[in-house]
Amino acid sequence: SFGATFLNPTLTNKQSIGGFENTSQSAADNYVIPDVGLSNELAPGWVIGGGLEINSGLGADYRSDPITLAGGAITVPLVVEFISFNANLALAKQVTPALSLGGALTLGFGLAQLGTAGPTTGVSATTGGLFADFGGTTASTHDIAFAGSLGATFQPMPSTTLSAAVKSPLKYHFKNALNGSGVGWQDLIPELPLTVVVGAAQNIGPNFLV
Repeated sequence: SFGATFLNPTLTNKQSIGGFENTSQSAADNYVIPDVGLSNELAPGWVIGGGLEINSGLGADYRSDPITLAGGAITVPLVVEFISFNANLALAKQVTPALSLGGALTLGFGLAQLGTAGPTTGVSATTGGLFADFGGTTASTHDIAFAGSLGATFQPMPSTTLSAAVKSPLKYHFKNALNGSGVGWQDLIPELPLTVVVGAAQNIGPNFLV
């Protein structure tokens, strides 16, 4: 099976202080999010499956329309990006004609970027030279992480299927992701939360499933 989602987000950041207001428009858009899965019956009642997915991610790019600080006196070309790829390997068993149980192991591969990409302006003038204008503070970093899933499907009647699944948290540790003034490189540790999914499917007709 194969599927893909096209995402075209509109992201803005509004800054306001002391009567000053500014809205910065992100240039990040046009995300294609694919999913592909494969399953095969190894023996009667035993099914193995695998798949690849992008399970999380989004970005913002304010290089061409910088975010402002100090009432517009300082401009900050912020760039943020996070994408999580998941490779899944699963095994399922049909316990009874109506009940099936399964589990999956997930290997996550994450990419992250957070910081400025390009020169700031106004820092030196605003702080009286105490802090100087600076360039990029970001790095493109990656990490791997692991998660597990358990799920079940149940057919109370031939035309109806109920399902439930739970997936453990997936935590990445991106080393040296952001360079902060006076503190050096800092790590970024995002965690994708515990996920619980419930579902129901109904055969409306021989060729139509909702």
